[in-house]
Amino acid sequence: MQTPIVQNIYEMIDQIAPFETQAEFDNAGFLIGDRNQPVERILLCLDVVPAVIREAKENNVDLIVSHHPVMFNGTKSLTTDNFENSIILELIRHNISLISAHTNLDQSVISPSNCTAELLGLQNVEPIDQYMVMGEYNEGMNASDFLNHISEKLNFLGILYGRADKLVKKIAVGSGGYSEGIHSALHSEADALITGEVKHHHALEATAKDLVIFEAGHLPSEYPALPVLADYLRNTAKEWSFNVEILVSKVDTYDKIP
Repeated sequence: MQTPIVQNIYEMIDQIAPFETQAEFDNAGFLIGDRNQPVERILLCLDVVPAVIREAKENNVDLIVSHHPVMFNGTKSLTTDNFENSIILELIRHNISLISAHTNLDQSVISPSNCTAELLGLQNVEPIDQYMVMGEYNEGMNASDFLNHISEKLNFLGILYGRADKLVKKIAVGSGGYSEGIHSALHSEADALITGEVKHHHALEATAKDLVIFEAGHLPSEYPALPVLADYLRNTAKEWSFNVEILVSKVDTYDKIP
């Protein structure tokens, strides 16, 4: 067994979630560090924030793999006056490389939407658009009770838009901020849509057309993908004869650093 380098981990991710499939607006890929840096320990997270960097330092992490990129737009300076730039500088200071797998992961077989659907116990899950899947929940459940089911599984107090007494069986899932998925959900004759964030005009249109929306939180609806990605990386590393430890972040993304 040998120690992988950053490029090896990039190739593992690219194998299941090709970076070339990312959306035009996105900035997924190898963002910070040295491709040839040896990697003994990896930390997976949704966002690179100060609390995550602290966790990485405490665990002697060489590489962070985040879902959301730490930067989307070009920058003309790197100073601590800017929040995103201060994150970049902190990673460089502690020799921690960064790979982000965003919309390429969202379109993969281990997408947050797929993983959330599986966690919620949906059956016969199939994609209905680029970022969404739809499955069935047993014989169905009224929307109010299914909201409680979502809140329990995702550890987040969700919000219901629409009829609380509606029987929901065919359920679409579009994790993260994807309330525009109402159109794919309606076209697929879903009873309900689970997403992370809901825009007001989407809620109005959906409820007028009797589509229930469950707002499950941006991060809670994406987190189920992290343990699945971790398992994939562990298994692939073993197949490729690499010795590397994979950690999943345990910190609250919104934790304040003094």
